[in-house]
Amino acid sequence: MDQGAPFLRLANLCERLELTTRRPELARLVGDFLRSLHEEETPAAVYLIVGTIFPESDPRRLDVSWKTVRKVLSGLDRGASGRNPLAIP
Repeated sequence: MDQGAPFLRLANLCERLELTTRRPELARLVGDFLRSLHEEETPAAVYLIVGTIFPESDPRRLDVSWKTVRKVLSGLDRGASGRNPLAIP
């Protein structure tokens, strides 16, 4: 498996999850991804996969609107540096 930056691999996983509705395939993709992580990376990855970053018992919230995310994404110039700006070196 590609051992690139975990966040980039998580983003790739999410793109693949969007393309399938079959539960066995979804479970296989998520399972393969989680098994590829170091133990300490797993909790954060699970929170992100289910759409949150903090445990339910944690009162903190990110409160980032879709409008803000869209604004950031539209400002990314993927071609200027010749590499993906979302990759973590």
